[in-house]
Amino acid sequence: MDKSFLEFWSHLMKAGALNPSELNQMSKWMQGGFSGPDTLSPLFKKAYGLDQVSESLPDYTRLAQEAVSSFQESLKTFVSSIGVSSIGMVPKETHLALIKKYEALKEKSADQEETIKHLKAMLDDKGIPADDSLRQFKHMLHSQNEQFQSLMKTIGNFYKND
Repeated sequence: MDKSFLEFWSHLMKAGALNPSELNQMSKWMQGGFSGPDTLSPLFKKAYGLDQVSESLPDYTRLAQEAVSSFQESLKTFVSSIGVSSIGMVPKETHLALIKKYEALKEKSADQEETIKHLKAMLDDKGIPADDSLRQFKHMLHSQNEQFQSLMKTIGNFYKND
């Protein structure tokens, strides 16, 4: 983590102690590209020395982008160093990837259930009794479905604190 990152957080915490809405604006400010008509941009510029550089200089954009990149890297380092998963938080990318995986598995499970219903209907139409192997297959699918539901419940409980 760079010194400017720590200085920014120091200023932010001081400002947040006086006005808690400053902390609430942090996420919006970062998603807005580290700019906006708020009080966080001046804190950021001061911490990274951008307040000493004229915005009209050609190098200002490059310096600002370097500052943002440095801040983002330091933030990633900070978040990983405190072990956010141990306090019930995970990075947004991980959370979104798990949601995507969950939705794909849910869809696959629904497709498999539909296939089973279709195959049962075909057997019933032909008057073929369900033999032992079909019962075993059904039992296996039911077991897999229960395991999937248990996994989804566990994932849901894990993210319930978010």
